[in-house]
Amino acid sequence: MENQANNGNQADEAVAVKNASTPQQIPELFAEGWNKKDAQALGAVFAKDADFVNVVGLWWNDRETIMDRHAYGFERIFADSFMTLIEVRVRPLGQDHAVVHALWEVTGQNTEHGQKAGARTGIFSFVAERDGEIWRAVSAQNTDRAPGMQTHVAEGGTLRTASYKNLSPKSGS
Repeated sequence: MENQANNGNQADEAVAVKNASTPQQIPELFAEGWNKKDAQALGAVFAKDADFVNVVGLWWNDRETIMDRHAYGFERIFADSFMTLIEVRVRPLGQDHAVVHALWEVTGQNTEHGQKAGARTGIFSFVAERDGEIWRAVSAQNTDRAPGMQTHVAEGGTLRTASYKNLSPKSGS
């Protein structure tokens, strides 16, 4: 699984990185890079021109930006964090493509005030493509889970989760 990264579809720096030999390994190697706070290792799972949408909807359009933004997060937000994969599911789309979902938990995140935040859970969606023997994510979306909630509501300049479970259905007029 280790290769020298030296061609256009591998991490650009000439250092040893782990490459995914199966779609399942994409979230596994992402989490491994996360836990080492190694943005380059994390970035190696992505194609050079990959898209990434993070948990707050920021859209990054290439591997370099994905690595740069995660390096920033490791320095300021996630320095003491740990990512655990709870479940990974792969749905093949032919021989060379797959959709990979990964349920994760992150502990040890820092708040903006320097305190420890509580545990978060979320789901990654990766679109994976095989290039020879290596699988890469060409697209990824990371979504926080808010158990018991159905949507977000924009209110008073903020965005909050909302539950409509106790609301009576609106009848037609």
